[in-house]
Amino acid sequence: MNKLTQRKKILFVDDNKDILCLANMMLQGLHVELLLASSGQEAIDIINNNAKSKIDLIFLDLMMPKITGWDVLKFIKDSKIQSPVVVQTGVMYEDDLQKAKKLGAVKCITKPYTKKVIKHLVDQYV
Repeated sequence: MNKLTQRKKILFVDDNKDILCLANMMLQGLHVELLLASSGQEAIDIINNNAKSKIDLIFLDLMMPKITGWDVLKFIKDSKIQSPVVVQTGVMYEDDLQKAKKLGAVKCITKPYTKKVIKHLVDQYV
């Protein structure tokens, strides 16, 4: 498979298994390789394991136990990883929006969201 036909990688991070299941259903048929992480640590591990083959887009939940989305976002910025990150959360305050953008997020979305929103973001960034 050459670079032009290689499937784009999307990492979806959320500690809620139902959200991961929903993401899997929403992204079916978009011809992408979907990587799922249910914790911040798992997200960091997947990012590190894919260092040589770039992840094309990351959807990142901010509110997770132990290693939060904020921690993962900081890790991505500190590691100079170029993957666009869309942060997602149940509640987004203006301070959070500014902080997320400062840490490199390209977009912030609030839950619940629709397949149309996810598809638009995939089309925009992948």
